[in-house]
Amino acid sequence: MKNMEIYNQVWQTPKDVTKEITAGRLKGFTDINPMWRIKKLTEIFGPCGVGWYTETVNTQIVDGGTKAYKDGLISTEKVLLMDILLYVKTEEGWSKGISGKGGATLVANENYSPFTDDDCTKKAETDALSNACKKLGFSADIYMGEDNGKYQTDDFAEDLFKKTITKEEAKKIVSVSKAKWGHEAAERCSEILKKYGANDSLSLLQIYLPNVLKEIENA
Repeated sequence: MKNMEIYNQVWQTPKDVTKEITAGRLKGFTDINPMWRIKKLTEIFGPCGVGWYTETVNTQIVDGGTKAYKDGLISTEKVLLMDILLYVKTEEGWSKGISGKGGATLVANENYSPFTDDDCTKKAETDALSNACKKLGFSADIYMGEDNGKYQTDDFAEDLFKKTITKEEAKKIVSVSKAKWGHEAAERCSEILKKYGANDSLSLLQIYLPNVLKEIENA
């Protein structure tokens, strides 16, 4: 198989399988129908289980933000993280596992009460598969374009991975880091934030706030 053979078949995303997200925190991003990836995997490699398959290698539930409701209930949001390996079969044989990481909200703190999503595992798996497919070149036109393209699972717009922290939470990071390191706070805190895919506190993913604060305190 030539180096670009798979890439050249999957890098362009048909317009009829995409739609623009028009509301929420992901407004302006591109939502890709997850069945399109499954169709392309089947076209290129064969049916699932014969020409390609996935293996779940790790799942983890982590805490997100906590909310107090009027009736006294204290609820902590929960996010399911999932790691999978995607295997594909070519004329050379089975590939090594192509890693993909995904996540979805398990428990969300909504306006009046917590909500538990029983489709969470499905959404996390879909998200993980999309990220594994990305490494084969799927939808490169969106990733390399200027439309803020991003793989999305259905109904994933409220995923905690996409929430930015509040001003109060950002101030807490600043306060804790300054107390710990003084004038070196910005540089030291930046090193920790980058571990979580953030270049500054305003882009820090909300679910990692407790982890970051703990790392600062234990550094």
